Amino acid sequence: MTVCLRFRLNHEDVEIHVRDPASTLLDVLRDDLGLTGTKSGCAIGYCGACTVIVDGEAVPACLRMVGLLEGREVRTIEDLSGPEGLDPVQAAFVKCAGLQCGFCTPGHVMALRALLDEEPEPDDERIRQTVDGNYCRCTGYVKILDAAREAVALQKAATVRNSRAEAATSRKEKAPTGAGTPQKTQTGAATPRKERARTGVRTSQGARAGAATSPEGRR
Repeated sequence: MTVCLRFRLNHEDVEIHVRDPASTLLDVLRDDLGLTGTKSGCAIGYCGACTVIVDGEAVPACLRMVGLLEGREVRTIEDLSGPEGLDPVQAAFVKCAGLQCGFCTPGHVMALRALLDEEPEPDDERIRQTVDGNYCRCTGYVKILDAAREAVALQKAATVRNSRAEAATSRKEKAPTGAGTPQKTQTGAATPRKERARTGVRTSQGARAGAATSPEGRR
């Protein structure tokens, strides 16, 4: 007998049928849904390699029973990048070389993503507390901490750019149609000033011609 579960996964509604509601979210993500970006490490909630975001909170997928996900919102590492490019946290890890083997990286990225969603400008202590929950056997954490700080800066810069773009779009939408656009004159039509100038030229030429044909002019 299978159990039908419905929840949101990476902003899409999903419906899955599982034989055992006690199966872990990690197993379902990797084995049933093919989302292998979430890594299987210790399987007891210590290493942080399988970290995902459930209802805005970073949690180890190896400890979350899938039967408890009914109606929940789940995000995995596959959700972060898109047509616009990498998420600021991902971009920061690339820029700062915050990885070596990369096995623990998805967990670090998701934990920091949850932190920045909750607190866009965390202090260094909050960053260290977040990173502390994810084991890394390669980097010694120096580069990971550098990447975390860089992620804060990149996200702040992206927020400023988006705000400016939205403000510019809003100004364009509020501007009255045709305001500030000069009216075009008909092609080839002379403006009043030009017409007066041309009339004056013709008058002067006519006056000179008349003077030449008059008796006084012939003298």
